[in-house]
Amino acid sequence: LCHQVEQILKPTLRLAGQVADASDQIRHQSTRLMSFVEARIDPLTGVNNRAGLDYALSAQLAEMARYNVRFSVVLFDIDGFKQINDRQGHLEGDRVLQEVAELFDRNMREVDVLARYGGDEFVIIASQAEIEDVGKLSERMRARVEQETRVTVSGGVTSAVDGDTPESLLARADAALYSAKNAGRNCVFFHHGQTIEAVAGDSASSGTVRESATAHEDALAASQPIS
Repeated sequence: LCHQVEQILKPTLRLAGQVADASDQIRHQSTRLMSFVEARIDPLTGVNNRAGLDYALSAQLAEMARYNVRFSVVLFDIDGFKQINDRQGHLEGDRVLQEVAELFDRNMREVDVLARYGGDEFVIIASQAEIEDVGKLSERMRARVEQETRVTVSGGVTSAVDGDTPESLLARADAALYSAKNAGRNCVFFHHGQTIEAVAGDSASSGTVRESATAHEDALAASQPIS
């Protein structure tokens, strides 16, 4: 009887050991996964940080090169954010960042990616979207920020093209954002590759900033890639 019990217990004990080893591996992999995710998340807003943005842009560019899946990006900047920090304090500035990030996250598509690019700048990566559609989305986002928060935002929109890098793509979005700021803020501008114009089709505003936007692009081209 003891021999029979021993024969029954041996595979059971062996299986229990294998389960324990598997559990240890799962815990180890889960810890690595959490570290990977945490390294790409902005702790203040809960959206992707610059590392997460770089990873997402590289993945989107690789997918575009392999499968010709086009995408666009929007670079938003909170208008007058420095004055908020200076006059109301950094805690209030942090609350504004959280409000704007939450609004963007709530109003964009599930397939899109949101990242905090800099201190008060946010990037939305719109997958499988043409620049005109992203322009409309960006204008709706801008209007919602104005209606639902105490701040306004300016935006720059551009689409990825063959040969783009994350740096070149963000440089064009930044040039469009510069045009929006120069046009009076609280608006969104396109960068079509050769020209920059207002999303709302305000040709007068577009014309007044075309020269300064071109000068800004020249300065960007002469500078080193965005770090």
